[in-house]
Amino acid sequence: YPEIKKVADFIAQNPETAVEIGGHTSAAASSEYNLKLSTARAKAVVDVLVNKYGVDPTRVTAKGYGELRLLDPSDNEPAHSLNRRIEAVVYAVGTQALTR
Repeated sequence: YPEIKKVADFIAQNPETAVEIGGHTSAAASSEYNLKLSTARAKAVVDVLVNKYGVDPTRVTAKGYGELRLLDPSDNEPAHSLNRRIEAVVYAVGTQALTR
């Protein structure tokens, strides 16, 4: 929760930003199962951002990546633990008129 709160605070202080919450898994199960699990993980974090910390739901999205972005492809417990994660990617959503 402290890490999730940091994201919520940053979004609140920077109204021109939005965030994608990406869920990731290890490769220990089937690809289909891992995609569902990673999506559920991402949605759970989005739920906390919106319902506990009051982030506008239009500024946050959940995306499950399953086992597509492994940090360590090894088949051992340390690698599996490292790959089971949530990542927050903050991006700008503001628009600005360009003059020439």
